[in-house]
Amino acid sequence: VGTYAAVPDLATYVQTDTEIKSGIIYRTSAVAPNGPPMNDLGAAPGTYSRDPVAQTFTQLSNGEVFTVVVNHLRSKGCGSSSGLDADQGDGQSCYNDRRRNQVQSVATWVNSTLVPIDPDVLILGAHNAYAQEDPIDAYRAGGFAEQLERYLPPEELYSYPFSTQIGQLDFAFASARMATLVTGAAIWHVNADEPRVIDYNTEYKPDDRYAPTAYRSSDHDPIVVGFD
Repeated sequence: VGTYAAVPDLATYVQTDTEIKSGIIYRTSAVAPNGPPMNDLGAAPGTYSRDPVAQTFTQLSNGEVFTVVVNHLRSKGCGSSSGLDADQGDGQSCYNDRRRNQVQSVATWVNSTLVPIDPDVLILGAHNAYAQEDPIDAYRAGGFAEQLERYLPPEELYSYPFSTQIGQLDFAFASARMATLVTGAAIWHVNADEPRVIDYNTEYKPDDRYAPTAYRSSDHDPIVVGFD
């Protein structure tokens, strides 16, 4: 208590998912929120399964300002998918159309609304799309540069295991000026490489060996990005 704080909830949500919402936690000794959190209230209904959350921060040491956008896209689980959200047989599984549309909306919102206010924007989050899939390409088309692929060799670009395979679902996309300030990026492989028996929850594991360490503290690996 006192070291970290959470950005307040959004005033209005437009998302369709009532079970999951995105959030931002920050270190209070390093940065302070600059204004309230923001979301894309102008998006077409149904665009966002979970609202992207944007927060501008002031760095306390020097007064510099930057903006973080956290995004959590719909998973690949098919559920009640139909139409373009159904599995198209192209390897991207279900709800790819929704993920692509959400990224395109986020990119438009950031470029048209956030960048004119603050050109230093970083988009983070679990995107439930792999690095060569349509949603991630939509970020690139929007002018955002992925920082993990910029600094890591291909064999390090993974953050999530599924069905004995690993891939990258978590990304750090920087606006043009923010990219010039990046000093490095990494994925901290404390979760994807670890066995499920030490997971923080009890699902799918008859043998529970949880311990309160960093390992398997989530099902995704955390990412780290440095700036000057």
